[in-house]
Amino acid sequence: MSGKEQENKDEINEVVIGDKWENFKLPNLFDTNYISNLVLKGLWEINEKGDYEPVLVEEDYVSSNDIILSIPGLEKRVTLKDKIFWQDGTPITSEDVKYTYDTILENDSIMDINEDYSKIEGIEIINKEEFNIVFKENVKDWKKLFGIIFQEGSLEDMDIYNFSVEDIIANGPYKIAEYVNGEYLLLEKNDFYFGEAPEIDHIRILFDTDFNNLVGMLKNEEIDLLKIKNFDLELIRNL
Repeated sequence: MSGKEQENKDEINEVVIGDKWENFKLPNLFDTNYISNLVLKGLWEINEKGDYEPVLVEEDYVSSNDIILSIPGLEKRVTLKDKIFWQDGTPITSEDVKYTYDTILENDSIMDINEDYSKIEGIEIINKEEFNIVFKENVKDWKKLFGIIFQEGSLEDMDIYNFSVEDIIANGPYKIAEYVNGEYLLLEKNDFYFGEAPEIDHIRILFDTDFNNLVGMLKNEEIDLLKIKNFDLELIRNL
């Protein structure tokens, strides 16, 4: 291998994204977006077809046409997958699920986000991999309530409506490597991610409230991608 080839091999594989935010915070624990989805995973998620598929749980694929409208006995037995971990290598367990939803159900203001949370009685742990979700009444499309899980103890003394990115303990394909308020967020590949390893080692998100400046950076190839909130055909034509 030549010196040049070795140099290229050793280069950090990084993608730079421009984003018109002043900084990054989760307005609440359940306001997921492309960034939080890279670092946090839940029991189920919706795929590009609009169907739920298991992420942290053992379950056969269920299409949107088969959404359970009636939960027999108002209990749902759930089994976590084997070999699923947090970014520090700690296994994800039923205790994490119970802790997350105990915290949610103890906060009355959460019901302002989605009143269906009030229809959950709680989580009953069977063992480290199995638990029951106990409902007070039937909930249509109930899997939407379990799209995010936090590590046990990680929400202590936290403001759930102003959750800082620095406090996130990841279980997704990336983890937080560095954060400079108002400037950038650097994500790095999570070596303990249970799914398919991402090809990109690092993702750097640059924050700039001046959208024209971000467009200029894209044209000058200073960034690789630009997050556009509202589709602008004229802007696309000029890039």
